[in-house]
Amino acid sequence: MSNNNLLDDLLGAKPSNRPSSAPQPPASPKPAKDPAFYEQQYKLWKQCCDKNEYGEGLSYLKKAAEGDYPPALEDMAWQLYKGSLLPNDRDKAEDYARRGAVQGDEGCQLWLGQILREKKQYAEALEWFIKSAEQGQGWAACLAGEMYENGEGVPKDIQKAIYWYKVSAKTTNAYGEDARKALDRLGVQLFEGGDYMEQVLSVQIEPDRSLDDLYYDGRSWTDLHLPEQLASLIAAANNGHGAAAEELSNILTSDDAKTYGFYSQEASDHYLKLAKENYLKQGEAGDGEAYADLASLIGDENPALAEQYLQKGAALGSQSAQLHLGKKLRERGDFVNALQWLEKSAQQGQGWAALLVGEMYEQGQGTKKDIQRAKYWYQVSVDSQNYYGRFAQEHLDRLENEPDNSGSGLGNITGKLEDLNDTLSDLGDTISSGLKSLFGKLKR
Repeated sequence: MSNNNLLDDLLGAKPSNRPSSAPQPPASPKPAKDPAFYEQQYKLWKQCCDKNEYGEGLSYLKKAAEGDYPPALEDMAWQLYKGSLLPNDRDKAEDYARRGAVQGDEGCQLWLGQILREKKQYAEALEWFIKSAEQGQGWAACLAGEMYENGEGVPKDIQKAIYWYKVSAKTTNAYGEDARKALDRLGVQLFEGGDYMEQVLSVQIEPDRSLDDLYYDGRSWTDLHLPEQLASLIAAANNGHGAAAEELSNILTSDDAKTYGFYSQEASDHYLKLAKENYLKQGEAGDGEAYADLASLIGDENPALAEQYLQKGAALGSQSAQLHLGKKLRERGDFVNALQWLEKSAQQGQGWAALLVGEMYEQGQGTKKDIQRAKYWYQVSVDSQNYYGRFAQEHLDRLENEPDNSGSGLGNITGKLEDLNDTLSDLGDTISSGLKSLFGKLKR
């Protein structure tokens, strides 16, 4: 179906039936004399924006807009609409927005729709919102939904409102959240029945994407409203990524899974098993962190085997494995080996490990008590900006406020000298008493 036919269906009228008062777009966009020049002027404007030098960059923006460069027309329409850098002028804003809209720029179509909606030219406003929304502009889709819900310029149509709210809600645009709230208000789920999983399975995964890229793509959204998230995690998990399989296991029994209709304990158990297998394969391939993750996953069900995996991960240089192995050994009282692994982890920047090393030096666990070294490791923990750094700072503050018990303080030296003088005085009295007794015996 063409865009025009879709608009006919949604508006219930042919474009030729638009009210005669609605301005007609020009037959063709104004040709640019030198597109490369105008594009360069726009880049200079954006560079000024990056430096917060908006006033200096405004001349570049105006030159780019003079050449009908669509992104510049969009920015000019925005500035004139909001009245921030330029005086508020909705008529000029409409002119710039229209020049970009007829070239197909989704941002200009959005702003043109906004301006026309304010002017109560609803039919044309909705037309531009839909054109913009069809290019993926989530805000425009949300506004189209509002117009259908409120019956602005068209018969009130909740089903069409729901359709456009769903389009908006499935985008990454910030206004997608408003669309999801509108759907909640209307008592409609974003995905119904098997609709969500059908979309997940229809996602085309790029063949050259790495497993780590797929994993992080899957984790990049705040929730699961985009099927691409779940599809990326499934692709990563099915191809050997342990963390992706573990996260999938958790997701499959989450509230999101209930909301979108794919809750499954059986599938969760499958991916938990797959996570263990994937971690083991990654560990055997030399990934020490994978061994640490595997140990964490099986720690409750098989502590002895988990410790073996920590040993392997620590030997491969995994700071996480070294940390958790050191913690276990310390709890067991094997302070010498615990300190060895914790210090290795701390040397790699692990803030929690540095905190524990500091405590061991302060308490003399597995080493001679050394307050200066304790302070050093506490500071390493603080500098790591790890969550545990705040506890290390508390230890540092406490040590700074406590009397120096190391024997190097002036107060301690004075006290020790006084004790020594007392001892010598007592010794002198003893010697004097002994000599007197000896001379008394000689005299007799």
